[in-house]
Order: sequence, then C-alpha cells, then structure tokens
Amino acid sequence: MRKILFNSSDKFVKNLITFAIEHGITDFLTASEEVAQKIRELAKVKIISSQSFADILIGRDIEYINVSDKKSEELAVQSARVKPVIVKLENWKIIPIENILAQTDNIIVEVNNFEELKLCAGILEKGVSAFVINTSDFNELKEMIDYINSQTLKLELIDAEIIKVSQLPVTDRVCIDSCNIMTIGEGFLIGSSSQCLFLVHSETVENPYVAARPFRVNAGAVHSYILLPDNKTQYLSELKAGDSLLTVNAKGETQLNVVGRIKLEKRPMLLIKAKYEQREFSVVLQNAETVNLTSAEGMPISVTKLKSGDKVKCYIENVGRHFGMSIVETITEK
Repeated sequence: MRKILFNSSDKFVKNLITFAIEHGITDFLTASEEVAQKIRELAKVKIISSQSFADILIGRDIEYINVSDKKSEELAVQSARVKPVIVKLENWKIIPIENILAQTDNIIVEVNNFEELKLCAGILEKGVSAFVINTSDFNELKEMIDYINSQTLKLELIDAEIIKVSQLPVTDRVCIDSCNIMTIGEGFLIGSSSQCLFLVHSETVENPYVAARPFRVNAGAVHSYILLPDNKTQYLSELKAGDSLLTVNAKGETQLNVVGRIKLEKRPMLLIKAKYEQREFSVVLQNAETVNLTSAEGMPISVTKLKSGDKVKCYIENVGRHFGMSIVETITEK
C-alpha cells in the first residue's frame, strides 16, 4: 500500500493541511516549529524535521538525501539499508529512482507535481511505495491524493477445494471488530499457513439468531496468520486496537482498514482443510453458523454447511515468512 507525506515547508496553508489530514495524511515535513505547532493543533500527526521538535528526526530516524549524481545515488541506497530515506532529486530524472528502487524499497520520493508522482508510481512495474508531496496548489494536491488512493493492491485469488471439515475442542479464538463497514464478498485473509490464506467473510448477512455485524470478522484460532498492508502477516493473537488491516474482496481488490477492538474468547472450533494443485492447507475457525468463508461466486458460505468439493476463495504464496515479512526460503507447514 502506498503512503503519502506532505511537505509543508515553512508555510502554514490551512486549507491544504486540513484537506491532507481529512484524506488520511498524518506525516508532515517542515523546518518550522511554528508551522509544526499549528499542524498539531488540527490533529494528531507526526512531524518530520531536522529540528528537535520533530517526532521523526532527520538524521536519527530517517534520512533526507539530495540525489544529484551517482555518488549521492549510492549513498541513498546504502542509507536505506539502515533506515528509511527521503529522496529529493536535484535535476528530476527517472533513471536515478529506477536505480535506487532496483536495490531497495525503503525510500520515500519527494515529488513536485502530478506527472512526477505518476512516473514514480509505475517505475519497474512495482512503483515507489511512499511519497512526499511538495505542492502549494490545492487542485494538484487533490489530484495526487485521489490517484494514490485509487492505486489499490490487487491480489490474485484462487478457488481451493474443500476436502475435510472436522470438529475440534473449545480453544481460544479471535474476533476482529474493524473500523470500516464491509459488504458482500469482503473479509480478511487468514490461515494456519502463510502460504495459503482463506478469505474469511465479514458478518454482513443477517440470520434468525443475530443481526448483521458488517464491521466484524470472526477470524479464527489465535495461532492463525492474517495478511496486513505492505504484504506483511501477523498472528491473530498479536492484533490490537489501532493496528492496520487489509480488507480484501472476492475479486482480490483491497483497501485499508483498522482494528477497532479484538475479542478473545473460548469457543468450539472446526478444522477446515482444502487443496489446490495437490497441495493441502488448513484454517481453524469457530463452529458457528455466522462464520463464513467466501465461495467461488464471491458469496458467504457458512462453515457449518461446508462439504467436500465446495470451492472457496484463497490467496496462495510461494514464500516463507520471518517475523511477518516474506522471504524466499523452503518452509513446510502442516
């Protein structure tokens, strides 16, 4: 997922700052303590500066490097191996960014207009993942934010075949109440192995026993992985209020979400096994009619009605995980 920072420089333009905050920007670059104070009066934000009033201090927490030649380009790459680097191009050219991005993703590129942002977003197919927007033009700021927000990550989901559903004893399970309303076909990617995550459907459907809770996903056993933004995973047991989530729909389209609260309770569970191309995977979910996976047609299908041969949406990875980050490594999970 792409992140935006705003360069407010030494000027406080309230309508620009307010618009940026209302559209999710919470990181502001400034050299002025007065400007930083005025921004902080509007919302809880992080100030990036080389001055002591900063929340993120340039030189300690992050680097700011002007790239004007091969030597400074190499310095940016070396520095990015230690901490994030804001890259500012003296003579705006695409090749230096390509060279840096080919070696590291840990960069934030300062852009001055919409055209520069679009170029960076498509470099080497994957594009730059974070930007400092440097503009005083309200319409251009809006255009740039709208463009980045439209560039959602799309995942390639597959249809795995259910092969077995069996009862388990009462165990600890996690229910995620998010801060966003989800619709039919949307939920979170969860599984016992990070190499296959099942699209566990949100509680968007009413039944005779309980009203719909479209902000909720009954996510399963505490050991399970969940896919988060930036292609990271985390154990369900580690989630807490305020953590970022990745809502995914049956088409693989994604959007950011946030944990509102976590409910950890003891419940009877089901072990659900599925296969795809001769590989077997599993997920452990609560044994309740309100808990759903997502069918091949993109509709909720209750875990209590699953049977062998049913097809459900899953996300397959061919990498291992180390502290939630993907790595190329041979790992077998059963």
